[in-house]
Parts: sequence; C-alpha cells; structure tokens
Amino acid sequence: MKCFSVQNHQDYVKVTDLTRIPFQTYTFEVDGQMVEANQKGPRFYIKKEGMSLGERTLTVSAHLPGWERSPIVEQFTFLVKEQPANLPTAPIPVREFKAGDILVASDNVNGLQPGYMGHSAIVINGTELIEAVGGQTAIRKDTIQQFVDQHKLHAHYRPKSAELGSKAAVYAGNYYSQYAENVSKGEQKPIFSFDLQSPLDDPWGEIYCSKLVWLAYHYGAGYTMKNDHLWFSPGDLDANLRHNPDFTEVYRHPEMKFVINT
Repeated sequence: MKCFSVQNHQDYVKVTDLTRIPFQTYTFEVDGQMVEANQKGPRFYIKKEGMSLGERTLTVSAHLPGWERSPIVEQFTFLVKEQPANLPTAPIPVREFKAGDILVASDNVNGLQPGYMGHSAIVINGTELIEAVGGQTAIRKDTIQQFVDQHKLHAHYRPKSAELGSKAAVYAGNYYSQYAENVSKGEQKPIFSFDLQSPLDDPWGEIYCSKLVWLAYHYGAGYTMKNDHLWFSPGDLDANLRHNPDFTEVYRHPEMKFVINT
C-alpha cells in the first residue's frame, strides 16, 4: 500500500500523504539532491524551477519520531517540460523596506487559487525577511525580492512606531537563529504544521507563516494581534492590519484579497 501519491503539474509537483501516521519530518530528493517543499496540511508542493528537462526521480522519505528508526521511503518519476513564456506582468513598485514591516500575500506558489491560503513574512532589514515555509526547512531567512517576485498579490504594512517594528524584527532574527541551532543539533523544533491544537503563543511546538509574524510582535514587541478562530491565518493577519491605527498600508496590489474567513 502506497503512503504517498504524486501529481505532476506544469510548474510544480504535488505530493499527498495518504496516511494518518503522525510523521515528524519529511524529506524530498530529486535525482539525489534534496529539495524544499511547501507544506499545506497533508500536501506538499515542489517547484520545478531550475530543474533539468526530462524525466526526474523523486524520493519521498517520512520519518517517525526518533531518527534512529528507519524512515518510510517511496520513489516516483515525473516529467519536467519546457515552461511556457511568462506573460508580462505589472512591475512591483519600488519601495523602501524597514525592520518590522509585514508582507501578506493572498496568492500561492503551489497552484492553489488566490484568496484561499496565502503567505506572510516579517522584514528584518532593508533587503531580507524571515518566513516559515514548510517542508524540510520550517523557517528560513531569504530576500524580500524573492517574496515579491513569487507573490504579486500582496500587501505591505509598516508599524507607525519604528521601535515596535525593530523589536519584532530582532525577535524574528533571534528566533530563526535558535531554530537553525536546534536543527544543527538534530532537533526539529519547531516543526511546520497547521495543527489546530497547538497554542498560538507556543513558539517551539508547531509553526506556520502568519504565526511567526504573530510571535515576533507578541514576544518581541509586546504587541498582541487579535485572533478570532483556532489558527491565525494570513487572512487573519491582513484583517488585523488593514484598518489598524498602529500600522500603515504601504502598498496593496489591487487584486489582493481573501475570499474566506479563517
């Protein structure tokens, strides 16, 4: 019996966990090279960008708690075809970014329809941000440019208090450093998950993109954003900030919106 299914799409591969087994971590390799995957519940999305054309071999490994136990390993093949030429899009306006700025997107890199999931991140300086992305790497430091390139439908918010933003950014940077140290010791803390049983104020159990932003402001700046449901989604984050007197909307794509209230 297969534990995973794989669907091949034009610019990404979708892997679905068919089991109810509480795996602790997953790893993905394409032709022997480890790749990142964005996790959305039991589904994982691997971008084909940069892969060689032709048939590729995907190896999926799922690890139970305790790395001394052998993982479940399954292999699949998928085809990488030449990508169609991208249609011209409106350029992202040139903007200044400051520590503590928040980016919230309603579109997705995994092919999901805009408005139903989204993504978010916190800016730590003029060129970099911290984000929770899922897959093998739960939290990463990356460029602001890659975010705006991948998420055209986004909003950009800035706290009116520079001190508030600076404190939140410092927390995010320290949080990322502690996560990286945990991983170097073989400890996957936190893991990327949308587990509704995980308290929003618990930083080391489970993490997801908008929870990371919430934690940075809650613990770093002493500023707590309201949450109306079990989990604090990118849509909740956008709703918190859009008409918030403590924040300024620096930019908003005209088609940026969420269609469901999570």
